[in-house]
Amino acid sequence: MSLFLSLRDSRHACLPLYAQRQQNAECNRDRITRAAVAIQSIRRGVVKRRQIKHMKHSATRLQRIWRGFVARQLATYRSMVRDQSRAQMLWYNAARTIQKTFRAFYCRRYKHSYYERKAYLGTVAIKDQNVREVSEAIAERMYEERTQVLDEQEREEFETLTSDLHHLKSTSSIPGVFNSPYVEPLKAFGVPMEDHLQNSFKTGKFCHRHLRRALGNEMYTRTYTRFGQSASLASGTSSQRYQHSSMPRPVASYKLQTIQEPIADNA
Repeated sequence: MSLFLSLRDSRHACLPLYAQRQQNAECNRDRITRAAVAIQSIRRGVVKRRQIKHMKHSATRLQRIWRGFVARQLATYRSMVRDQSRAQMLWYNAARTIQKTFRAFYCRRYKHSYYERKAYLGTVAIKDQNVREVSEAIAERMYEERTQVLDEQEREEFETLTSDLHHLKSTSSIPGVFNSPYVEPLKAFGVPMEDHLQNSFKTGKFCHRHLRRALGNEMYTRTYTRFGQSASLASGTSSQRYQHSSMPRPVASYKLQTIQEPIADNA
């Protein structure tokens, strides 16, 4: 009690100190507040980082445990499915072998005979050989006929092309284009071109028309009728003209005797 009274009596002496300290505290309030806030933020950051680290570690552990559990379950399921498929395939192969064996036995015993099938295959082979021989013979005959037709067409085309080329034949003084003295004479179908030109001109209508004009109608008819040649070779349409020779007038009567014999020989 005495202490309290002594302090109560000395209160007036400490008021200036209290006022000074309160003033100092008021002046340092902002700095102290910022320092306290900094300390609190640092502490809270440390605590929060510790909590986050612990939570991350816990979450990683939980995920690892869960993933391991799920992986083990999946591996177990796949192993079970693999074993089932292997067992099923084994039974399927065994059943297939049994069915194949029984079907082969039943087919050989009750449906197909080995010797009958062998005889049938032999008959089929013989028939196939006969058909092959007939087909080859027909094909060969058709090939020969086609070849013959093509040869005839080529020969007809060649005769058509050479029927009006007698002006290219050699004369006694000038060799023709197909009988050059510098090269070997050309041949067609194994015959020299000169012979082709001569024969085609002898049998052509232009030669007979020329002879009719040169000998006269009466002498020409008498001569070629006697040697079995028809005068119709000289006939033709008015549009087809003799292009490679002049149209001589009939020869005189005194020349008929000298011309008749060479013409008869050539005919």
